Amino acid sequence: MSILEEKFIQLCQNEVDKLGKAHRSNAFQNFLSEGLPKNNLESWKYTNLVRSLPEELSIQNEVKNFEINESSFQNQIVIFNGRLCLDHSQLEDGISVNLNETENLSLDSLDALNKALSPQVINIKLDSDFSSSEPIHIRNIFYGKNSFIQARLKITCSPFSKACFIETNSFENTTDSWVNSVTSFRILESAHIEYVCEQEGNDSSIQTALLKSMVKKSAQFSSFNFNLGGKISRHTSHISLLENGAQAKVNGLYPLINELKADHFTYIGHLASHTYSEQLYKGILSGRSRGIFNGRVEVKKDAQQINSEQLNKNLLLSNKAQVNTLPTLLVSADDVKCSHGATIGQLNTEELFYLQSRAIDKKTALKMLCQGFSQDAINHIENSKVKSFVSQKMENRFNQFEKDI
Repeated sequence: MSILEEKFIQLCQNEVDKLGKAHRSNAFQNFLSEGLPKNNLESWKYTNLVRSLPEELSIQNEVKNFEINESSFQNQIVIFNGRLCLDHSQLEDGISVNLNETENLSLDSLDALNKALSPQVINIKLDSDFSSSEPIHIRNIFYGKNSFIQARLKITCSPFSKACFIETNSFENTTDSWVNSVTSFRILESAHIEYVCEQEGNDSSIQTALLKSMVKKSAQFSSFNFNLGGKISRHTSHISLLENGAQAKVNGLYPLINELKADHFTYIGHLASHTYSEQLYKGILSGRSRGIFNGRVEVKKDAQQINSEQLNKNLLLSNKAQVNTLPTLLVSADDVKCSHGATIGQLNTEELFYLQSRAIDKKTALKMLCQGFSQDAINHIENSKVKSFVSQKMENRFNQFEKDI
């Protein structure tokens, strides 16, 4: 163990001792049994978290005075350094928020560490039969230099509920910081839930985000990760299809510039028959950026009549950009229909020539091709307001691509 890692673990141990609760101590012991993830784990093969840790870190979970811009959405839940800010939150009837530290077993070491150190477990619940076309905006605000910050959300979607969540992350004065967040869903019978997560860090910050979702009978869960990168911007999705008729659509887009890095690990477990999943992740990479997709679909032995699709496509705008892609199927049943694939390439010269032959200048033509490539992924977002929000963010990123196109 490196001196930096030992120093980090001692920092966390001191905080757990100060908090003094048994469930936090137990979670921290679970973290210590595994430690920080290393490259010897297949899911962390291309990212060295330990080597990237800031030399100086402090635990940050205080709420400071802050100003907040008006949200693009009517429903909003504001969270500052992992703490719920009710004064800034507003929700329509049928959505409730409370604090409750009761939690299930941790999925991995970073989940356990988050459980041990999170200042609050924020519980969001949708009532049965709740339905709204107005998105629910979860606004995370992270503040503090050289800070280690936790945020933990637990969302329960009651039977026959229908809603769209969008979670955004704002980094304020977070040079040399690490944000570790966990968002978990329980999608109960026949619920129809969409979740869009925007990760927008900076070139000196680390963000590790975990999405967990348990999907019940005839329920549908759709997720979309819009990852703009960071020093390390890691997103893990762990989806369990537990009962007949459960569906999951797990999609993402990572447009990267400069030396930003985005790392994605997705796991979809088919634990019951007659379940369905699809994945589409797309990357556009310029400069010296690096994108990683490690996708895994597992079909258990007794899970028959499964349909699963998995695809990762990457577009390189620079010869110095890097992509690592590893789509994987683990199938133990025999009555299944599963497919997976990955592509890495550059802009199509024939398409570029066609556009230029129609009196479109090269720069505009290149931008149009990139827009078409990304829009294919964005179109998987169902809620029109959230789709427009992400499209505008993508347009802003296109303007930053200009030196490469």
